[in-house]
Amino acid sequence: VGDQNRFDVENKETECKYDAVLIGNNYKSRLSFMVMKGAKLRRKIVELFSNELGDRFAVFGLGWEKYNSNQGRLDYEKQQEVYYNAKIAIGTNNPSAKYYFSDRLPIAMLSGKPVVYNYEEGLEDFFKDTGVFLYKDEYEALNIVRKLLKEKDEKFEEYKKINSEFSKSKLIMEYLIEYMVTYLISLY
Repeated sequence: VGDQNRFDVENKETECKYDAVLIGNNYKSRLSFMVMKGAKLRRKIVELFSNELGDRFAVFGLGWEKYNSNQGRLDYEKQQEVYYNAKIAIGTNNPSAKYYFSDRLPIAMLSGKPVVYNYEEGLEDFFKDTGVFLYKDEYEALNIVRKLLKEKDEKFEEYKKINSEFSKSKLIMEYLIEYMVTYLISLY
């Protein structure tokens, strides 16, 4: 759920320090079979993007100390500042579930950035015609980011508008409560 009061795009113009950023911790399990799919993918992305984009990529969160792209721990309320300072937001889910996405996705969208996010069934329909681009592995994510970085500034302005409007109409608490109430009423 997006929080429009904290993460809205309006009046937030900054120069982009990074081409791409990822926010998330490097979760490690003591039991190898219990590692979440998204945690493995996140590690692969950080390694690949650190090597390919160098200092134009940054990762924020705990456990990334061995990477030059590591920017350390990030307070929840500071996420929008990170997104404002990047051209593109990259995201992954820890669990894998139909239609599921992390709250970082609407936060990035409210920040007005195109979002490169890992594929989950149903997301391609839900985020159709937005600035959300889905990938299935780290190489596809990198290819999408490279393609986006070739886009003109006008296209980024378009993503900013589309993502902000979509988030405000579908991903903020007021919309979700209205949707739930309407659905519950329809059951009777």
